[in-house]
Amino acid sequence: MTLQISVFAIFYTVVCHHLISVLKQFPSRNLTGGFIDYKKVLQCFNELHMTVESLDDELSIFVLFLTMHASYVVMLVVYFVLNHNDYFTSCWSCIDRLLRFLQIADSSVLFAAMVVAASLIAEAYKELRATVRRSIASLDMEFSLKQQKFLMCTEKEANFTMYKVIEIKRGFLLGVLGGVVTYMILFDNILNIK
Repeated sequence: MTLQISVFAIFYTVVCHHLISVLKQFPSRNLTGGFIDYKKVLQCFNELHMTVESLDDELSIFVLFLTMHASYVVMLVVYFVLNHNDYFTSCWSCIDRLLRFLQIADSSVLFAAMVVAASLIAEAYKELRATVRRSIASLDMEFSLKQQKFLMCTEKEANFTMYKVIEIKRGFLLGVLGGVVTYMILFDNILNIK
């Protein structure tokens, strides 16, 4: 199961980076030149926004499962740190320890890469919004109805989520790790009270 989770994390990260590059290229492809057809640009922007939303609809449940797996891995790390004497004196062979370590490293790195890539989408949207505002404001004329409509549509935020419950932003990774570590230490202390 770890292989499937790793493959999904890599796929998700690649999709996020592709969307980030599309968002960063959007102003140079659509907002340059003397005459800007705001109806066409608005249509392109709406298609881009709908793509992000539909991807989030399809992939957010898998992000939930991957987050649960990453939480399990963090719990393993905390358990090994808190009970390191039991772990190293048990009958685990060196190969078992090495495989467990590789699983922990693989899951942790891929989860962190996935979360960072997903959070960069929200930042790319903010960047795009600022670029659109600057390009329209630099025209030194009154806003037409199309320009105002375009500005209102760019106000929409597009974030990837964890099953439409939690938006994946910069603090998501630290929040998940902090919550899991805190509760794991709490449960370990409750179990060790004798």
